[in-house]
Amino acid sequence: IILYIDLPTIKAKQHLTSKRSQILKHEINKTKQKVMIISSYLVMILILLSCNQKQQETCKYQAYYNEVTNALTEKHSNNNWTKANELFKSAFKKVKTPFGKDLEEALEISIKLKDEHQTQVITVKLLRGGIPIEHFNKYSSILKQNWWKKIDHAKIENEYKRNFNQELLNDLISLRTKDSLFNVEYHKFRKGELHLELDYLLEKSKGIYNEFKELVDTHGFPSEINTGYLYRNGKIQNLPTQVVLIHIHQLGEPIIKNEFTFEELVCNGHMTEFDYDQLIKTMSIGGEKGIEYEMKLFYKQYKNYD
Repeated sequence: IILYIDLPTIKAKQHLTSKRSQILKHEINKTKQKVMIISSYLVMILILLSCNQKQQETCKYQAYYNEVTNALTEKHSNNNWTKANELFKSAFKKVKTPFGKDLEEALEISIKLKDEHQTQVITVKLLRGGIPIEHFNKYSSILKQNWWKKIDHAKIENEYKRNFNQELLNDLISLRTKDSLFNVEYHKFRKGELHLELDYLLEKSKGIYNEFKELVDTHGFPSEINTGYLYRNGKIQNLPTQVVLIHIHQLGEPIIKNEFTFEELVCNGHMTEFDYDQLIKTMSIGGEKGIEYEMKLFYKQYKNYD
């Protein structure tokens, strides 16, 4: 038997098989690279999610801020009050003392939607935080409710006095009054409308700074968690803490940068994330070398103002 071997055909088939093998290997390598890239992205996403979860666990108020921000967006930008109402409900369950202005926003929504349970929850929180009974006289829908008529206002007032530091609130308001009066003099001097001596500027500046320091050392940081809600001129108002801190920084003491961290203020609910960011941005106005240095510089610059 004679076997006929077609060598060129065999070589061609071998070449084709080799080429297919190379293509297959190339495709396998490409697939491996894609899998590695996708895996890397998944790892990054998991890390980010884990970091975000960890941040929310360590930053007690972070989830609250997120939901309140979304609620305000739904109310004011999307006009979706139902969604905003649900977000506020969820946010208020996450913290013991929501911010007063947030409660006020949510109260308006719950009344409009006739969500009586939410209206009751918010009203009681405001009462327990020091908002007086007369504030609710403008809400006829609340005054008609049976639960309102059954509220033990004397008991709630005692809870407010027991849970919040009225002395701290009064001291803060007193300090803000002094700060406001000096701020007027400060700017009049800067404009050449009032003559002030350097010793007076130093005395007033250091007095405001030291009084704030003493207030914090004695009572803790002045925030709604410690003082309850501020009610003045028939309105729920923000505490003047942020304004006082801005002015102290303008006088030469960067008190926030030096003595308080983001975690201490924002994560513990003493200040909203937005207010903290605004505070840091505004602080670029003042100096950072201390009251003595900054006020001498200020006096030298403006004492001969024409």
